[in-house]
Amino acid sequence: MDREAKLPRHVPKLLQIQFAQFLNNLLEYSSELTYFAINAFQTSSLRRVQINTL
Repeated sequence: MDREAKLPRHVPKLLQIQFAQFLNNLLEYSSELTYFAINAFQTSSLRRVQINTL
């Protein structure tokens, strides 16, 4: 409730909704990017281990 009160009164509700959706999409995108980065890192380190043991 307090957080909403701090928002400027002249900002249209539609703009607030669009901004919230944009933030949500950004969060989803960054989490997917992190997931792929971790996968790529694990795969490359696994390959390195396999090469070293051969």
